[in-house]
Amino acid sequence: MVTSRRSQGRNFQFPDAGLIEKTANFERFKELYCLLGRGVAHECGDTLNCLIPFGRAPKDKIQKLALSAAESYVGLTCLSRLLSGFEAKPGFSRSDLALIGLKRSGGLYRAKNLDGIKTVGLRLASSFSESIDALDAASKHASMSDDGAIKISKLVTFGNLFSAELKRLFSGSMDVFEERIPMSASKALEKFSDPIPFKFRKTDDYDGTKMVIAHPAVIFLIGKNLYSNAERSAQEKGIKPEIIIQVSVENSKLAIRLTDNGNGMTPEVIAKLNAGEQVTTKKPGKSGEHGIGFQYCRELAQKMGGNLHIERSDGTGTTVVLELKLAA
Repeated sequence: MVTSRRSQGRNFQFPDAGLIEKTANFERFKELYCLLGRGVAHECGDTLNCLIPFGRAPKDKIQKLALSAAESYVGLTCLSRLLSGFEAKPGFSRSDLALIGLKRSGGLYRAKNLDGIKTVGLRLASSFSESIDALDAASKHASMSDDGAIKISKLVTFGNLFSAELKRLFSGSMDVFEERIPMSASKALEKFSDPIPFKFRKTDDYDGTKMVIAHPAVIFLIGKNLYSNAERSAQEKGIKPEIIIQVSVENSKLAIRLTDNGNGMTPEVIAKLNAGEQVTTKKPGKSGEHGIGFQYCRELAQKMGGNLHIERSDGTGTTVVLELKLAA
């Protein structure tokens, strides 16, 4: 039954459609920014920490550029936390604090002005991208260890990936990581397994020419994160990591199974991870978090129309399945 305005009393006001839309846009923006922010922290934070001398002034161009990238990175992560509430007041300039509409309530600082957040965020993302590009160029002419070169290569790869998506988000697009394109199953597998030393098995129904719908950078990111988890699990077991990748077609989807030889997980942890809960299996003193990395990958897989789940895990290892949607 529709009630009249008079029957609700003089103070009744219909909901402001513009306000509802604005609130929905803010929540969607916050969801996507936090998703990208977790990716930046997971893939770039540790690398930057390794490149910057703790408690000392930078001594060369590499360290100075890494420090510049870190300042932008810290600003980006701090800004994302302000969307939900952050305990500490951010070290932004007074003009930027006014621009993002910083408010304090319930003991937490929050950013309220979406347009201002986008403006500050775009500047930070652009600065971050410029810093890591300069770092990449400088590293090519510097004398450094293989480990240092690998760290910078990782930072550049993932830093550019996430800064590009962040710039799209701050420029007004809500379609981050949604530019899915048709690609062959063999190309998707190549992207997924690029960072992984593995043994390959395929079923009789596997056809590398079949087309799937995916974002190539996302597939690479998922493969890299899953391999990092598998590698750490094997190391905790005191053995060399061994990876087997098996590919098949199931229920109109391409299923990529990654099986490791690590120490496995308990049924309780598996159930929570498959239910979308964040669970850490990180041991004290170890870097990386299984729960955040896995759930982040799971969300990205679902954004591509696929899925990611743990099929089995015991003392002999774990099997994780990435499903990609087949093109019509």
